[in-house]
Amino acid sequence: MADAPADPFSTAKTNLRDTVKWLAAALAGVAAAALGSSPLTALGSLPASDQRLHLALAALGIAVVCFVCGIAIVLNLLIGDIFFLEDVRADGNLCRFVDDRHHDLLPPDYPTLIGILDRRAALAQTMFANRNTAAGAAYQAAQEEFDALAPILGKVSSLLYLEKFRQSVRCARWSLLVCALGGGAALSLFAWAANPPKPPAPAAAVAAPFPGK
Repeated sequence: MADAPADPFSTAKTNLRDTVKWLAAALAGVAAAALGSSPLTALGSLPASDQRLHLALAALGIAVVCFVCGIAIVLNLLIGDIFFLEDVRADGNLCRFVDDRHHDLLPPDYPTLIGILDRRAALAQTMFANRNTAAGAAYQAAQEEFDALAPILGKVSSLLYLEKFRQSVRCARWSLLVCALGGGAALSLFAWAANPPKPPAPAAAVAAPFPGK
């Protein structure tokens, strides 16, 4: 079998993953800074029946849930799923992505990705059927063509993994925005509820003037 070529999209994948990592760090940093500057100690001065206490605790809980969900979304993006080229048979968007660019990505004999995948499967079946006569002409011809398709499909597989990752990031960005805005708004509400206005200071008594003056 031919050696796998170097991934031409490794830099793009690394940059995209670094961006997602930066988003995770920024989200966690904002949450830590907001919680660190929140008036948590003021909660102890609120009576248990005070509606401000209930509102502050509810807002704090919502903020924590929002930030945890945001970090979970980012971690899910970073972990991702194992991608196999045959998976594109069930993903019409990825198939169209390649088919629309088949002049750049596929050999002239294969205008569609499914067509070249079917050919690879047929070659593998031929090699399997003739595995006991690996030195025969049928096996050798199938292996030669199979090896010729390997670098082409390896490049397509790497590109599709990148495109699938980009699609996942695009889909998750709105959820991340909702988590960030929801968490920020909840923390602002918590800071307001946990920090009630101080009662006005009593007015200083004015001394009465001495009689005769």
